[in-house]
Amino acid sequence: MRTMVFSAPNAHVEFFTDGLQELVTAITARVDEHAAEQEITAYFETPPDYAEVTARLALLAQLVNISAPTARFNDLPQTDWLTHVYRGLHPLQLGRFYVYGSHSAAVPPAGAIPIQVDAATAFGSGHHATTAACLIALSDVAQNKKPKRMLDLGCGSGILAMGMAKLFRRKVLALDIDPEAARVTARNAEINQCAKFVRAGVGGSDSPILKRGAPYDLIMANILARPLTLMAHEITAALAPDGVIILSGLLTKQEAMVISAYRAQGLRLIKSVRREEWSALILKRQACGYLT
Repeated sequence: MRTMVFSAPNAHVEFFTDGLQELVTAITARVDEHAAEQEITAYFETPPDYAEVTARLALLAQLVNISAPTARFNDLPQTDWLTHVYRGLHPLQLGRFYVYGSHSAAVPPAGAIPIQVDAATAFGSGHHATTAACLIALSDVAQNKKPKRMLDLGCGSGILAMGMAKLFRRKVLALDIDPEAARVTARNAEINQCAKFVRAGVGGSDSPILKRGAPYDLIMANILARPLTLMAHEITAALAPDGVIILSGLLTKQEAMVISAYRAQGLRLIKSVRREEWSALILKRQACGYLT
């Protein structure tokens, strides 16, 4: 087993891990909430093409206008690599949810809603600030709303779909344009004993399966700022008259752009949940009262 270790600014951790995904066996970021940068470790079962990997790293840095990170390549004993992957994935208390990996021996706190999810081939272990902010926002919404029809758009690992399913004990449609994400979501729902509530499928904001299930009382979309802006009309069209939308995957400096796109569709901002440099937005139709 070979590893490549480098550091990236908090705002770009997800961009680097996603950009390297196809070249590595596994990749993880070691979370330090007090640090400006996070240490990222990529794992290779066989020796990588070092020129290709370092070139990809330099290209990703160029795309976000930062200097190319300095990477260290090391050998790791085959028997130890899972321990290294998981050591940074400590359990998290996020609102009403307790998110943990299968490697954790910790017992969930009394009253918390447990979600078991491991770092895998689909985004969403709870350790990225966007996922964490979404679960906190979901806990907030649940204080005043009990949705019956729910959608997780861009479901990744299915962590948000499972959160909705476990919190409200209602059916959730989980969609992603990546078939692997749909597969991982279905498997995670089985592991978390909520498969009867979670329907995983392949599709985006314009898919027939989404439109057949509309309107939704609660829509969650943890994607990226630009796609969220472009999909504002389609997402809002799928929302019930008194429905709520939770959007994330955007930096705090991108809030105004996303809010403007949804305000044009008749929605208003109820609350912004900020974590590090990232935000989750809770939005509702203009004419409706606060989360009623």
